[in-house]
Amino acid sequence: MKNIQKKELDLADLIPVLDSNKHYRIGDLIFKKGLRWESDRNEILRKPDYDNTFLKKYLLSVDNDEKINKSIIAKLISESKKNLNLDNKTLYINMRIGDCVMEPFGEINSDRAYAHIHKLFIFYPDELFKKIKNKIQNFPEINKIKFIGAMHFGDNEKNNTWRFSQEAVDENKFRLNRIFNDIENIFNIQISVNKSTGIDLMDIDNDFISLCSAKHVILDGASFGKLIRELRVFLYSNE
Repeated sequence: MKNIQKKELDLADLIPVLDSNKHYRIGDLIFKKGLRWESDRNEILRKPDYDNTFLKKYLLSVDNDEKINKSIIAKLISESKKNLNLDNKTLYINMRIGDCVMEPFGEINSDRAYAHIHKLFIFYPDELFKKIKNKIQNFPEINKIKFIGAMHFGDNEKNNTWRFSQEAVDENKFRLNRIFNDIENIFNIQISVNKSTGIDLMDIDNDFISLCSAKHVILDGASFGKLIRELRVFLYSNE
């Protein structure tokens, strides 16, 4: 039992923490969602720090007034996915974690917490377990699960919201460890998490491209998951 607990703790500790991801929010910026999408788009286009990232390549390829251009996104994904090592027998799961366990000004686990309002897996794991069961029943070749994502903190300095909190990180790890343990007990399947490259922007791009490209995925709520759902419908209906 002690070895299992140590394994779970190590697994949660491997998940990257983006303690200040102010601008590079793929879902919000492509959907043009929120109060600051335009200023954040301009920031990405202006700064060389974002050169060669997926989002900057996309923004340079579209007009600012243009709605989402799925054909351009599909082209960029096709160019990038060859660098990833995806496994057709692995179920890739996206979970929205990080600042979502709190409300905008930092209170943990309140009814106004983002994860409560949007019914995200971190607070509603039974919904995740149902989806895993359905996937495994429909695709018996699945023999592994890999969790894709990072603990994202939006760190909006304009209104002092979504700030990094070690308490929020600890809450995420506590809940994730419990979810990982339950999945092992229920499904008896190997679990892993995506390894960080050490470069936050590259990690975000790799997560996005992996979830768009993998054969088997489960996607959480929020803009990131919603965008990938739409893109997967487009990508696989145009093969």
